[in-house]
Amino acid sequence: MFQKKQLFNPAVLTAVIAGSMAVSVANAGLVTVDNCGIFTSWVVFQGGSMEVEDFSGYSGHYASALVGGSGAGEWIASAPGGLFAGSAGISTATVEGALTFAFSDPGVFAVGGNFFLTDTNQSVISGVIEIIADNVVYSYVTDGSDTSFLGFISTDGAIQSISIRPLTSGACATSSSLRIGFVPAPAVLAAVAMAGLLRRRHR
Repeated sequence: MFQKKQLFNPAVLTAVIAGSMAVSVANAGLVTVDNCGIFTSWVVFQGGSMEVEDFSGYSGHYASALVGGSGAGEWIASAPGGLFAGSAGISTATVEGALTFAFSDPGVFAVGGNFFLTDTNQSVISGVIEIIADNVVYSYVTDGSDTSFLGFISTDGAIQSISIRPLTSGACATSSSLRIGFVPAPAVLAAVAMAGLLRRRHR
């Protein structure tokens, strides 16, 4: 089910700074966040809103590409061999392929979600996963949990796609939630300033 959330929290700046250890600057244009609360707070701090897809409205096999959401929140999921939606979320229908979500709205400056690995029965397994947001590659080891979160925040342009690929043989890329953050274009400057602040705090 796709839900649009209008968010406001007066303590967001404090939350972002306090949790800055969960944030890293991947390159000059993209920030990675491994904490969902910090990711959400950052979007709110910039005056943005967020839509959350939990894939509960999908079941069974789907051919690529699957179109979901609506309006500015539209996403297109694709994978070699198609997709499968079940109790764990949405997965690649075949092992070792990439699960890709594409976005066309120019206001998408933040994308995150719960990304993990499953076997062909959608049982969660441990392994190595690679996530590519536009041209930035991020790899990490999953511990067999479906709660691993990773978010990307752009500081210089809309995010057009995110791709999840297993680096473990026999695994399927899976997502149980997708968070799409919409940020007013002038607020991107605030993201740049925050990225600079976080860099200074890490030194």
